[in-house]
Order: sequence, then structure tokens, then C-alpha cells
Amino acid sequence: MVVPAEPCSAAGLFDPLAEVGGRSILSHTIQRAHESGASMVIVATECLDIARHVPQHGAMAVMVNGCVNDLERVAAAVTQLVDAKVIMASVITVSLPANEPLFPGCHIKQLVGDFDKRAADMATVAVQHVSDAQAADPGIVKTVTDKYGRALYFSRSSIPCMAGHQPNMPRSPAATGFARCRFSPAAPKLCGSTAHGA
Repeated sequence: MVVPAEPCSAAGLFDPLAEVGGRSILSHTIQRAHESGASMVIVATECLDIARHVPQHGAMAVMVNGCVNDLERVAAAVTQLVDAKVIMASVITVSLPANEPLFPGCHIKQLVGDFDKRAADMATVAVQHVSDAQAADPGIVKTVTDKYGRALYFSRSSIPCMAGHQPNMPRSPAATGFARCRFSPAAPKLCGSTAHGA
């Protein structure tokens, strides 16, 4: 399990070290990751303050540099750990952003279990039937699926959109799993087989 944690100064709106209930938001997210049964919880960050904070919550910090988004942070951390032979390249990697402290560990468990049932290289968790207000909210990422429920793409906008009609798009809470995939350090992205969403 990799928790990408962007430093507060870069994120602008979100501080992973901000406290809620006497603990950092990041520590709550790490706890959710442990509740999923993950064999290892890694926090990928560019921030030394975050890296120092992580071990006291039972996770391992991996310093990454020059990352623009969470996928790049996950790719950089996984690449470092594979190169150092800490993890095997074939391991299922789940990305749970630091700003998801309430994400249920049981959903992560289900996400990982789906890799045993389907021939998918990538999967994400989405919530069905968002409200009209949620569909219009750019702060909520929506998942556009095909008729079989496979994720096609993610959008903060309500697309496709027809005048006067709000499509039924599941909300994506951001936990994503990757299996049998390799990250290219030069251009962190999924390589190899075509990715199918679940």
C-alpha cells in the first residue's frame, strides 16, 4: 500500500500533518491502510517533515523528488523499492491518497481481492449513484464506465453531458490498485498490457 503525501506548500489546500481528533490526517490514513491487511504501508513524499512523521505510525517513508502528481509519487516509490529488492515487481500495489482518512480498509481488501477474480491490471473503487450536487462538484472525481462497469476515465466535470440531463456517474474515492504492472521511472505510467478498470 502506497500513500502518496504531497507537502502542504505544494497542495495549497490540504496539509497531511494537520490534526483531527488529536492526530494527523496522515496518521488516520495510515491506520486505514493497516486495517486493509496490507503487508506493508509506504508513504511516498517529497517533504522531510512528512517523512519524519511516518515511522511513529507504523509506516515506511520513501522520499521521492520531482513528482507532479500522486501517480508519479507512487511510481517513484515503487520503482525505488523494486530496485532495492524490498518488494517484488509482481506485487499488487494500492494507492491511497493521504487525503482519504475515512476510506474503509474493507474496501481496499475488496479491491485487492478483485485481482484474483478478474484479468485486470488496474482497478479502482467507485461509489454508485452520486447526487446531482456531487456530480456538479469539481472537488469530487467521477468515474465514467462502459456498460460492463469497467472504468474508462476519471473526470472532475460531468462529462459526457447533455443539456438538462445529469449522467449517472459513480464517484471515485481515489483508491486504485495496480497488478502485474511496471512503472517506468523516466515517465511514470502504467506500461505493458492494456489497463482495464474494475
